[in-house]
Amino acid sequence: MRRSERRSFRCLMTVAVFLALVFPAGVFGQNLLTNPQFNGSLAGWSLLFGPPFAVYDPTLNAPGSLGGSVKTINNVDESNNPGCTANPSIICVTTFPLIQFVPVTPGTQYDFGGNVFIPSGQSASGLGVVGVSFWDSNGNFILIPSFSGSGNFVTSTGAWMLSSGTVQAPTGAVSARLSPLNGRAGPIGSLQVNFDDIFFQPSCPVTSIAIDRSFTNGVIDGSVAGAGCQVTITVHNLKRYWTNFTIQTVGLVSVAPVGGDLNLYARFGLLPPSGTVSYTATFAEAGPAVSVFADPSVATSSAAGKMNVVQAILNVLPLGSAPTLVVADHQAIVTAFESMPHLTAALAALFQPSPDLLGATRELFRFFDSTDELTVLGRLWVTLDFNIDMAALKGLLRYRYMIINSLVTDFGNLYTAFFQYPAGSISFTGR
Repeated sequence: MRRSERRSFRCLMTVAVFLALVFPAGVFGQNLLTNPQFNGSLAGWSLLFGPPFAVYDPTLNAPGSLGGSVKTINNVDESNNPGCTANPSIICVTTFPLIQFVPVTPGTQYDFGGNVFIPSGQSASGLGVVGVSFWDSNGNFILIPSFSGSGNFVTSTGAWMLSSGTVQAPTGAVSARLSPLNGRAGPIGSLQVNFDDIFFQPSCPVTSIAIDRSFTNGVIDGSVAGAGCQVTITVHNLKRYWTNFTIQTVGLVSVAPVGGDLNLYARFGLLPPSGTVSYTATFAEAGPAVSVFADPSVATSSAAGKMNVVQAILNVLPLGSAPTLVVADHQAIVTAFESMPHLTAALAALFQPSPDLLGATRELFRFFDSTDELTVLGRLWVTLDFNIDMAALKGLLRYRYMIINSLVTDFGNLYTAFFQYPAGSISFTGR
């Protein structure tokens, strides 16, 4: 009956300050670093000390990374340093041959870190850690008394480990400097430490998503999956008819349909009977909201009305079991309606916020009497791969009241003098 269902240090400081003044400090989830995965080179990073202290290593990368990492070598000779020779087991010298500046906003909290790998079997031992420091517009270092200046130390060998931390940009800061740090124990020797997937991004301030169902009106509901600043919100149609929906954001939050352009429900603004549509919502701060409004009337769109009228016609045809429309049918239905003026007029009268039942019935009669429009409907059945012959279509005239009754069954008593199509809204707010 139906077809098969279907991306020199000062100079460095001058550049960093310029970047901080010109470009914004980013939003949650946006890594502010350039080339954080060292994909094919060290582009975007600056060498304080040239090779061999830091070189691109194409042979080693963290799991899931794009390929390659930065290899740092600490072979600084401290044999004349009494502090090192007297305590050969302590971290004697720490190097940071590679750096990158990013703009920051004072008072904003940032997450930072990266993956660290210390190859096993080396003669020297030590640690790897991702460090961060803050600088003002004059290129001066800003001391944060309670902050160590780095993430957690990685000392294990032979495996990629995370070094990370969280820090708030201090007053007066315009930039942060990220540095992979190689700390070697003892006065002499050579220690290799590789770094990959380094990140610096605003922390997520959202701890929960509040759902306000005060105005759902029994039409829609919603749910949230995930936690933090990026979650999946799903809107549920509680009715057994197609309804239009619109989605709006308030404040610093963005939404994108799950599945992108392939999400036809989002593209057409349609919720199927008892169905759902999902979006990825990304909150930059606590307070913004995502609101969804559902309404089957033409006050919002004619899309749902077209689907409902065609489904009502299918429901009353003597087919044994009625085919069920899917969202992929929508574009073909829209095209067909362009050549069915009486059915279009019936839809406009019936799906007003307050239906004009007499006007809708009159236009339906005219539609059934029009051979041209019935022929268009027949071609639509062929396009949708429904096995419905012209004889069944010509018999539609005797089913005209049943079509109205089919819609009455779904929407409630359309004959009531003060009937209004039920509309509802729901909102999701970051807390």
